[in-house]
Amino acid sequence: MKRATLSVTSVAVLVLTVLAGVSPANAEPQKVQPSVVTTAGMNAIGYDESVAEANGFHIVTHPDGSWETVAVTPTAKKIEAAYGGPTLIDPNGPVASKVTVYGNCGSSYIQVLRSGSAWRANTGYSVTAPVANRISWTVQVASLGGIPSYTWPPSPTGAIWNGAVTFATGGFGGSVFVTPGSSVLLINGTICSSGSPAENY
Repeated sequence: MKRATLSVTSVAVLVLTVLAGVSPANAEPQKVQPSVVTTAGMNAIGYDESVAEANGFHIVTHPDGSWETVAVTPTAKKIEAAYGGPTLIDPNGPVASKVTVYGNCGSSYIQVLRSGSAWRANTGYSVTAPVANRISWTVQVASLGGIPSYTWPPSPTGAIWNGAVTFATGGFGGSVFVTPGSSVLLINGTICSSGSPAENY
């Protein structure tokens, strides 16, 4: 496996005096209010040749050190044709506005919504091929009282995936972001890393 070093900048922590607690992500939210979806590109940072070969793709490395995945088998070619470019996050979601910035293998997002007396953080990605393994995906809530994080376990997913967590704040604001290094491994062998979108609430 070849993987490039990912350089990231730290995310500013905003004021939040008390984090009152966390409720399960599958709890049904109440009175969800519209919010802005903050997105960032998903960028290729390396590849896994064994995964590519197992799914009918081949990693081609060029003399200048650049590389690309090439569909070889009929099945791989069909997948490449079906997922040849970035796909939009669901435009019918409960959002007031959004700005999408695509990387070279898709986009990722974070959204914070008021949910009754608590908050809900929605997150996810839309990438250019089905995911062989969601390597790591973590959402972090920033506060002066702590920085609790919520991580989804490794798992295969479709090219579009969405997750959510709910948390209480005691009535104060803060910041939520997808942590640097959150990444997925596509079935074509590409390791695709989130640009770490963040949103204040």
